[in-house]
Amino acid sequence: MVEFPRELVYVQKLHFLTFLCVGTTLLAFLTSLAINLYAGFLLLAAGLILSYLATLNKQCFIAPDIARTSRSIARRISASNLSARSAAIAASEMYYVLGDIARSEALLQAFLNSSDPFVHTTLAELHLDQGRSAEALACLEPVLTQKHPVVHWLCGKAYLQGNDFLQALQHLELALLFSASPGLPHTGTGFLNNLFIKLSVKASLLYNLADCYTHIGEKELARKHQRRANRYLIYPGLRHQELT
Repeated sequence: MVEFPRELVYVQKLHFLTFLCVGTTLLAFLTSLAINLYAGFLLLAAGLILSYLATLNKQCFIAPDIARTSRSIARRISASNLSARSAAIAASEMYYVLGDIARSEALLQAFLNSSDPFVHTTLAELHLDQGRSAEALACLEPVLTQKHPVVHWLCGKAYLQGNDFLQALQHLELALLFSASPGLPHTGTGFLNNLFIKLSVKASLLYNLADCYTHIGEKELARKHQRRANRYLIYPGLRHQELT
């Protein structure tokens, strides 16, 4: 299984924190009914603090069931009306859960004629994960005309990986602009998951901008974007060290 990107680790932590906070709130409500409001408030305050501390210390999450994931992928890709987006989701699972790089890339390559940017961004992420920035840029080029923040974010990451900081900055600034309007696309994985992914991606985008500004000598702008990124992350372990 391939190591999950930092963005997904953060999403897992947010889900874990949400679960603990909901449980704590429910318990505090029942306590306030059974005893009194003050006892319920104390339990709520203590429970929320402990939930946050538990989230900070949580390092391991339940690994996906490989057999079940394999069956799910097989069902999805064997469908006669397989859409480009479904293929991209299956390829992503195949890569991150099963570690099958070759089949993931082959499945995505078969749908590159699609205008759905999700196919192109998924393949670009796989290329970037393997250190192939030129290939990532090539598969993003057909959808560059779309006002899609993730397309420009990944273009920026590819140029950043290739040490072309001015080109990276241009695309990352566009990604930041498009993330405000029309906004980051819905992932189709539920309200909470979509919200957490957006927070995580926005933080990563701002960190990438801070890296670019650092490399071109704009330290004040780098610090500004880093501080903005830090506000999106409740988990200090994923924050970048403060620039000096």
